[in-house]
Amino acid sequence: MTHLTMDVYLPIVAARQSPASRGEVRRDEVVSITFAGPVTALVQARCAIGPKHFTDFLSLVKLEGQWQIIAKTFHFDLT
Repeated sequence: MTHLTMDVYLPIVAARQSPASRGEVRRDEVVSITFAGPVTALVQARCAIGPKHFTDFLSLVKLEGQWQIIAKTFHFDLT
């Protein structure tokens, strides 16, 4: 397993070509939302882009009336 620090990973993400610009269809699904209170939530989502099928876990907080993602973990499988 390879581990990258954010200072290495973020420039890689910023430099890659987006799936939309390659004409890849994206399929998204919210699997579940669990509220821990009025301003915190955990979301499980699925996303398929090309041959990759992602499962995302998103931690959200509500700041100034807007939900913001503050942490994300994910796994993907190739089909």
